[in-house]
Amino acid sequence: MRAEEGDVNIPANWKDDGTTLTAPNGVTVVRGFRVKVLEGWDANNLPLEKERAVNPVEHANPMVGGGTVQTFAHSRLAWTPARGVYLIPIGVELLFMEGKRVSTGPALPG
Repeated sequence: MRAEEGDVNIPANWKDDGTTLTAPNGVTVVRGFRVKVLEGWDANNLPLEKERAVNPVEHANPMVGGGTVQTFAHSRLAWTPARGVYLIPIGVELLFMEGKRVSTGPALPG
């Protein structure tokens, strides 16, 4: 079953009222991001901010477009109309923001 259908895995020390998931640090997680967390989540991966609208959701891949993001201690969740909820490749984002060239696949011969 999906999390919103009742098969929930509330992370240790988090609270869920059926609509809003609250982490021990008091930051809330709602809607699709809540569902993702309830599917199985490291209890120590606390949200650092509430969900917010951004454009683009991925700086290293702006073609993804706009949507929402929520940053956690060890990851970042994103939502776009085309992709739904997913984990942003945070390492790629970090290197891009540091101005480093990112290789996401095997090196091409040449």
